[in-house]
This record gives sequence, C-alpha cells and structure tokens, in this order.
Amino acid sequence: MSAFGERAKALFTLTGGDLDHQVLAKARQAVYAGMAFRALSPAFKKRYFSPHQGRYKLHESLRQWVSFRPFNLLNANEDSPGGPFDVILFRNVSIYFDQQTRRHIHQQLSQLLAPNGILLCGVTETLGNDLGVFELTEAQGIFYFRHAEQPAIVPATPLQPSLLSMDNMAEESISVAESTNKQIALDSCTDVAPQAPHQHATENEPTDSISHQLHTAHRLLNQNAFDDAATLLEELLKHQPWSIDALVLAGLVARWQQQPQLAYDHFKRAIYVAPECWPAHFYLAELYRQGELTDKPAQRQRSYAAVVRLLTTAPTSNGGLDTIAPPLPPGDARFLAERYLDAVNLTLASTSTTQGVG
Repeated sequence: MSAFGERAKALFTLTGGDLDHQVLAKARQAVYAGMAFRALSPAFKKRYFSPHQGRYKLHESLRQWVSFRPFNLLNANEDSPGGPFDVILFRNVSIYFDQQTRRHIHQQLSQLLAPNGILLCGVTETLGNDLGVFELTEAQGIFYFRHAEQPAIVPATPLQPSLLSMDNMAEESISVAESTNKQIALDSCTDVAPQAPHQHATENEPTDSISHQLHTAHRLLNQNAFDDAATLLEELLKHQPWSIDALVLAGLVARWQQQPQLAYDHFKRAIYVAPECWPAHFYLAELYRQGELTDKPAQRQRSYAAVVRLLTTAPTSNGGLDTIAPPLPPGDARFLAERYLDAVNLTLASTSTTQGVG
C-alpha cells in the first residue's frame, strides 16, 4: 500500500467474507498476536500497528478501510459481498471440502470475479483447485486462476480495483499479496486457530502410545498450538529419537516458532534416518527459499531435486512417514519443487555467467 500512499484508499476497496458472524466480529477488531507477524519485518509492524493489551492493533485508518460481510461460499447470491472483484483470495479453505464441493464453490466465485480478474489460492492448494471452472495461469512464477475466455495478461490499470478475501479468517496471519497487475491487497483475518480435521488413535490403541502422541502433536500443530506441540514432540523424541514422523513434525513446529536452525536440524536428521523422506527435503529447501536461513542456492537445488527424483520414482510415496499423512500432497510437492528448481537453476546459471565475465 505504501507504493500508492494516500491514493490507495481511493484506488482500492477491500472486503473480507466469512459465514461465521463471530469470526467477522473478531476480524473487525484487527488485533493480532505475535505469530501473526512471523513473515513481516519489524519495520512493517511498527509502521502499521500499535501495542494493544499485550498484542498489536492495526491503525484505525487502515482498519476502517477493510469491510467485512457475511458470505456463504456455497451460495453467492445469499448475503452477497458485492463485486465484481478484480482479485479473490481463496486460501486455507478448500482443504476442508471434497472435489465436488470445491467445483461448486468455484462456480459461485466465478459470478463474483471480474472479467479480467484473478483467483489466488494457497500455494499447496493450487493443483487441488484446478477443476475446470477456471483456467490455471502462470506469470513470473505466480500461479493463479482466471476466466478461461479472458486474455492471459490482466490490464495494468483497472479503474477501481477491488479485492475479496475468503482466506480462512481463523488463521492467524497477515500477508500482502501482489497480483500480476500490481494490485495490492491486505489479507484480513483473526488469531483464532482453525479446527482442522485430525485423526484419532484407534480404540485398541493405548492413549499413551507413540501413534496417539503423534496424532495429538499433529492436531496441535494444525491448531497453531505450537508451544504445546513442541513440548509433546520434545518428550517423544527423548524416547524415540529416530521417529521420522516426530522429526518432521518437530521441524514444522520449529519453523512456526521462528527457530529455523532447529527446524534445519530436525529435517536433516529425518533425511539421515530416511533418505526417501521427501517432506524433509522439501521443507529444508523452503528454509532457504523463504529466507529463514541464509540462502545457499546449491543446497536448495539439491533438496528440491531430491523431492522431484523421489516423487518421480514413487509418485504416491508417503516419504517414510509411518503414522501421520505427509504435510502436503505428493503431487503438489513435486509440482512446486519442479517450479522452484527451475528458478534456482536460473539463479545458479546467472551467477555462473556473472562470475565468468572478464
């Protein structure tokens, strides 16, 4: 938004939709805890937020800029949030619906998307949302959906761009999304963790079994209860130091706790125990790509290449995990690893060319 200054409010309208009125009420408060800022710089936090009762509150002028309306994903005509929208953010929601329901939701969203608009899904949800309603398009490494009959290049200067965010408002995060037509949108959400579906121990399984502990840790991770998950996994790893499931979960928890070196150690240990553990290879590479660790392009290349190699050989591999499901579907992991591998190969090639000059 800083790129447009005070003109931004005249150029953009932002709307958030959710079926739960309590969630909408909390979103309107615009109060966030520390984990909401995990991907943002301290300068950004200081510029747009003020301390508020042990948390941080969005500045009032920005808070009033975003409107929140009830919205039923299954019926766009019921309490319609308005539109048409130039950008629709549909993230961290589709994982809770089967394919038939997702396709119906896409048909509803199609009614709200402007002719030249784009639909953005979460990175790991993109393939699962390629359902034939929209056309999947890629530009500058960004994958998005658009109306199939529309040209691939979105006009750079729409008259009054607007955005509808249908992120899971229960996820504690704030991000700035920039589309290919330079529209910028602030995702709106609260800090209540989503109650994601989880597996339970079987009736014949002791409640203190390793399997039950792993499922519990997985559930806590999905609920953003990172401290509780870390404590449980730390105790579990004392007794089962070579558990692939525990090591991968512990690595993911460490990432969310902003402890990238600890996450690195867990993922490397998982790879040492099970070289076929493609989730560990994938998230090891992500530590470099996301800037959580000082980037090492060659290491990032090897890790993504390992994911592609392993999932090319065994497309449905669970990566050596015995109890929990892989953190993301194997097909999505391979798809993303291939794209990121192309990017890092270009980086390495450019570096090599630069070093060879002169």
